[in-house]
Amino acid sequence: YAHRSTNPLKSLLFKIYLYAGFIIFNLLVIGELVFFYNSIQDFETIRLAIAVAPCIGFSLVADFKQAAMIRGKKTLIMLLDDLEDMHPKTLARQKEYKLANFEKTMKRVINIFTFLCLAYTTTFSFYPAIKASVKFNFLGYDTFDRNFVFLIWFPFDATKNNLIYWIMYEHVNDLYSFSLLLNFLMASMQICFIAFQVTESTVEVIIIYCIFLMTSMVQVFMVCYYGDTLIAASLKVGDAAYHQKWFQCSKSYCTMLKLLIMRSQKPASIRPP
Repeated sequence: YAHRSTNPLKSLLFKIYLYAGFIIFNLLVIGELVFFYNSIQDFETIRLAIAVAPCIGFSLVADFKQAAMIRGKKTLIMLLDDLEDMHPKTLARQKEYKLANFEKTMKRVINIFTFLCLAYTTTFSFYPAIKASVKFNFLGYDTFDRNFVFLIWFPFDATKNNLIYWIMYEHVNDLYSFSLLLNFLMASMQICFIAFQVTESTVEVIIIYCIFLMTSMVQVFMVCYYGDTLIAASLKVGDAAYHQKWFQCSKSYCTMLKLLIMRSQKPASIRPP
């Protein structure tokens, strides 16, 4: 939380780091879009356009998620504060809600997704350099190939030396519905483009794109899994209300339970806009 920071200088440096990374990232995305447009003009280079399309889709999804968080920053801070207040404070209460099981599942999913992200970014970034180094230093090639797997248009010759500088869930639905819809659409397009690229590539490129494919599929799985968990948990609210000893309670309390059960018939979910 930026508003809770006790070190203004550290908070400022983190903000500069975030904004600088965001600007550099989007400059590269613009370069990819220009490369895609230039490549799709000629039938001979259309395969390169398809090769860069999954990267563009992945990047645009990240941009829209950032935009959604910026647009709903105040709401997001309010939601996080509410969730912190709702979180069981004592170990006994945490055991009662089985938080350890939920945390274990969440960490497992996040670790798998993080590993896949690091794997595909590492292979995309370092594979061309490693391949060129092995060919030049060990296989006797006369030239050092400076190839870039990230197909980006640069305004200069990049191969030469250059120097370049509920109430709550409704709020969640408002914040993330569009970005999650875009996430699904982009992931579907990425899977199609990657599948085509795999059919037209060498073995080492196929391995790189398969890692990319698994990352896209895990991303879709995370949205589906936690969306289904949200729906299942909201449906259980009505069951929990009914299985109380409501027959020993007052009429007004029973009326309140009826309203709660009726509301629970419409499960909480993240809906497309």
